[in-house]
Amino acid sequence: EGTIGGEARHPVATVRLRGEGLATEATARNATAAIEGEARYADARLEVRSLVVRSSAGGQASFSGTVPLTPEGGSHDLSGVVEGLDLGPLLAIAGMEGRGPANGRLCVEGPQARPVARAVLDARLALPGSGEPVTVSLTGSGTRDGVTVERASALLAGGRVEGAGSYEARTGAVQARATAEGLHVAQLPLLPAE
Repeated sequence: EGTIGGEARHPVATVRLRGEGLATEATARNATAAIEGEARYADARLEVRSLVVRSSAGGQASFSGTVPLTPEGGSHDLSGVVEGLDLGPLLAIAGMEGRGPANGRLCVEGPQARPVARAVLDARLALPGSGEPVTVSLTGSGTRDGVTVERASALLAGGRVEGAGSYEARTGAVQARATAEGLHVAQLPLLPAE
């Protein structure tokens, strides 16, 4: 639902949205999402007053800030907080099984034509074949040109993996480095059984 007002050259609109039971075919068996939000459009920018996405499996992600729709709308300034959001549906989209909560912060900043998204996330995942949860921490950023993972670490299979990397969209180039200590190969999740 919403309203539209103002002059034809300078419209002003408010939007309220609400939806429940949202899912893709891949995620419907794991969880559904509910979304609720309120935004206002004026002066070529969308002010997200609140946008909350909740998972039926637990947790939520909430966002607020501004998104310019044209260069005249200024810069991106959108931030979000992830609180115990179950990753089961996202893993299902990636073709993996598992569950577990994620926590962290997200933001999108920068000029309208070249925004930069940044994320700092922590998750604790229960994956098939793993006797204990896998703990993952990630710090990264992305632009239309590619993705950079500044820091990634995981505690799994009795050991630790740390790394960093990048992906360049124009060339498809991937660069990565990783170290692993103390891993017990027989305890690694997602490996086929012998």
